[in-house]
Amino acid sequence: MATHADAHFLVGQNDKKELVPAHRNILSASSDIFEAMFQKEATENANGTIGGETSAEMDGPVLIPDVDAEPFKMMLCFIYWDDLSELNRQNAVELLYARE
Repeated sequence: MATHADAHFLVGQNDKKELVPAHRNILSASSDIFEAMFQKEATENANGTIGGETSAEMDGPVLIPDVDAEPFKMMLCFIYWDDLSELNRQNAVELLYARE
């Protein structure tokens, strides 16, 4: 999933933070929330382009401190591959929270 990633998310809190790579086009196609978030970044950074890429790609990760890394990565697995094979009773609630 990390190959050619143009979005990064810093997920979790304190010593449980993890940098998770992703692709803006895939996330935008799967979620109105991601689409709005990336569109807003592109609009805000429209004047700052470097090599054809918006400066938003160089600004750093999107911070998501209220979701642990594992549920977030599970959500990405579902978005990318329609795979919820790791879903169980314990992490189902966390996945639903990450979805929000």
